Amino acid sequence: MGGGQPVAVVLQLVTNIWALKFSLPTLDDFTVEHSRQARWQMGNSSSSASAQNSTNSSRTGGSRSLASVSEATASLDALQSRAEMYAMGELTRQLDYILASAVTSVNWAPEGPPAQMGVCSDYMEKAIIYMQKHLGQARSILPPAPLRKLCIGMIRHCAKTMLDTWQGTGIQKFNIHAVRQLDTNVEAMEMYTSSLSTHPPHDFLAEFATLRDLLSLLLSSMVEELPAAATLSSRYPHLVSSSPIMIDVAGILEKYRDANSSLLHRSGKQDGPRRKDVLEVVKQLREMAAT
Repeated sequence: MGGGQPVAVVLQLVTNIWALKFSLPTLDDFTVEHSRQARWQMGNSSSSASAQNSTNSSRTGGSRSLASVSEATASLDALQSRAEMYAMGELTRQLDYILASAVTSVNWAPEGPPAQMGVCSDYMEKAIIYMQKHLGQARSILPPAPLRKLCIGMIRHCAKTMLDTWQGTGIQKFNIHAVRQLDTNVEAMEMYTSSLSTHPPHDFLAEFATLRDLLSLLLSSMVEELPAAATLSSRYPHLVSSSPIMIDVAGILEKYRDANSSLLHRSGKQDGPRRKDVLEVVKQLREMAAT
């Protein structure tokens, strides 16, 4: 696929290829019938021998026809896959750029809660607007199956990028105030994804399951109870679903820092879990990942 193609053009190409694949059997039947009629008109049926030859030729031609349809479909499948990959790559590249700005545009260790509670960060607002625009455009162009594939790919990529950004070296530490802001951001994205509809339906909220479990853990008032493997598995199953995920989550939790000790919760207790309790969870995750 040549570089620099507008995404809308590539999406239209996907639709055109899909329509051509759908039409191939009918087009092939028409071609075979047209050829048969042409031979008849040329006098190929003037004798029984010629008629028999024509019948045999039609049978052989039918086999060749089925083979050619299969080959053409395979070629079109490959071309459609390339076009879909190109469109996905172009769309996620800009989405990555927007989400990566969280590293520099967000204070991950603020001294207090955000001035406007419940309002998502600027970068997340931009990401949602970007996805609304381009998935809305795709909905007006693509048939149901390619549209579903694109929507799932975009949302899944978004959730993974948010986790990768949190885990990456650009974020050295974070506290409970940053966790609450990230929770607001994820809620905003979840609200958007819940408005998406595909056929057949897809549970887009499930794409954020690992991120949601991680936030729920950090926002829990009972983190000190979690180091038991059975407790972790029952309360936050998506954090222990595989060894690589456990290692990634442990790497994120290691960056957790206690909030400013002078800023206490209204109850008089520390705001958020204690770092030492979180590190116990890190230890348990690493032990579980090693088994």
